Amino acid sequence: MSIIEKRNIDKITHLTQKNLKSLWPSDNLKELKLHTNGENITFECTYEDLKKDLKTYARVTEMTRRTSDQLTAELDWIAYLRNEGLSVASPILNIKNSYLSQFSTGEDNYALSLFKEAPGVQPEKSDLSQELIASKLGTYLAKTHKLTQKYKSNPNTKRHDWSQSPHVQQAAQIISKNNPKMLDEWLKYLEWWKALAKENELFLVHMDSHTGNFNITDSGDITLFDFDDCAFNFFTYDLIVPLLSFENQNPDKNLFQKIETHFLEAYQTEHSIDPIWIKRIPLFKRLRTLEMYAWHIQMFGPPTSQKRIDYFKKLETSSLETMSLF
Repeated sequence: MSIIEKRNIDKITHLTQKNLKSLWPSDNLKELKLHTNGENITFECTYEDLKKDLKTYARVTEMTRRTSDQLTAELDWIAYLRNEGLSVASPILNIKNSYLSQFSTGEDNYALSLFKEAPGVQPEKSDLSQELIASKLGTYLAKTHKLTQKYKSNPNTKRHDWSQSPHVQQAAQIISKNNPKMLDEWLKYLEWWKALAKENELFLVHMDSHTGNFNITDSGDITLFDFDDCAFNFFTYDLIVPLLSFENQNPDKNLFQKIETHFLEAYQTEHSIDPIWIKRIPLFKRLRTLEMYAWHIQMFGPPTSQKRIDYFKKLETSSLETMSLF
């Protein structure tokens, strides 16, 4: 049974509302509506205001996926980026001066956090060109990387590195069961990553800044949210996530190449990176693709709809050109 299928959404919704009212009290909470049921469960919270309806987003996370220390480390890092002037969807302190609350459904334990709404709109709803959006995002991630190089993690609540993520640790078992032909490839890429990690410093990065995880205003200001996957990894990994997202949305190779160029040029203007890490982009793309194959099965189970079957076929297609880069 997948993680999604195990959840008791009705009970989780009830307990989320109960915790919000007691720990983030507000007399004008108008509506609590399920927003997403994916890696986390998120709720859109609408509040009545004299001028307009204000919104926050409540995030519920299984404690089997993230420990309290890991969640605290994530929220502390977001607060650091905010305090350094970066636009992020900030966590909100509760009446106990904590970003976290925990509750149990009887079957599972969960952590609850509340976040401010990000200004702007999702990229697909923006009137700005994709090249400009990519350029703005490249600059934004460059600033994030410069800040995280100076960040000092609390040693008592330090975030994990990418290889310690639950879905990465279980990927070999998931791939072996569902597509044994891909197992050797996954293991080869995993060992490659681990070898790089022994020789190079890792930094805390978002790791999931695809086009569904940031908003952009008419003036081009970006606000990043959903830091749940943040972990210690290479900057190049952080760059290939939005690149894969742009690539999937733009089957026209010429258009995507323009978008990729704008993105990387903007990034490198703000933050210098050794050319070897740019050359490794195709390898990190394939690593991410194999990783997502295992993650999708863990979260949602094997594909059943035609849409997911087609998606998985695309993921299963190995690139001989990429493999030859080893």
